[in-house]
Amino acid sequence: MNILTPKDQTAEIFPENSMQEETIATIENGKENFPFPETLLEEKMLSKEDKELLQQQWNIYNRLKGVQIINNLKLRMEAGLPVLTKGTLVHGTSILSETEENALNISKIKSFAENGVLSGEFLGIPEDLETNYCADFYKVPENMSIQEYSDYINTKIKLGVVPLSSPESFKLPSKKSSSEIAIIINTHNKDIQDLTQYDAYNAWGFSKMKNIVNEKGLLRGPRYDGKMSAILGGIPANFISGLIVGSKLLQIQPDTIRILRENFGKEVIIFDEMGNIL
Repeated sequence: MNILTPKDQTAEIFPENSMQEETIATIENGKENFPFPETLLEEKMLSKEDKELLQQQWNIYNRLKGVQIINNLKLRMEAGLPVLTKGTLVHGTSILSETEENALNISKIKSFAENGVLSGEFLGIPEDLETNYCADFYKVPENMSIQEYSDYINTKIKLGVVPLSSPESFKLPSKKSSSEIAIIINTHNKDIQDLTQYDAYNAWGFSKMKNIVNEKGLLRGPRYDGKMSAILGGIPANFISGLIVGSKLLQIQPDTIRILRENFGKEVIIFDEMGNIL
């Protein structure tokens, strides 16, 4: 297995054509293997066993890309239940360009819409002291509405004399952030468990991944306990069930909703921080 390192490594790399062509699997020793993208970075030396585990999860990711998913958020809304369930994975990211003021990063939006939430290394982006080869998420603490989750994100944590901002408030739409969206994953679908069990923040997952991930990148302590998740490889786009867009981003870039809808399609529900469907 060859892991290729691209010549260009910049802070904002979301190649328009990366990973968009159909991936053809090969059969090796009776197993279906999907080739890694050419953009994959080898940021650390991996053992044969670690490479096999990474290949295993990449194979599962590619197989699950074709699974038909029923949007669990729609079902819960229709039943009058809280939209978010305990343990739901939520990924936060800025979608504003780093090079053009107040412009959306269209290639980044397309990457999430087509590839899902992947570890940066798969897209040619160094992880920068984060969890190597993992996609990072926050976990919803209990069943709650979108508005309740937004209130939770903005609530200070009292651990000492000075209240601290929640970890989520730096990466998800909040009073602190201005360019982020939240990507909600259909976490409790039975098919996704083969991916989510390899989580660096649970004991079993870490025991299997400890030589792959950068342990220094794991966020530990009372401020983070039970809130974090780092899934080896990542989650394909068809498991994205919703987006949360902050009011500050809508003020900065009024075209945000139109562009998100064009890329993610009508099946992905777009909410504001109050839980209204946009």
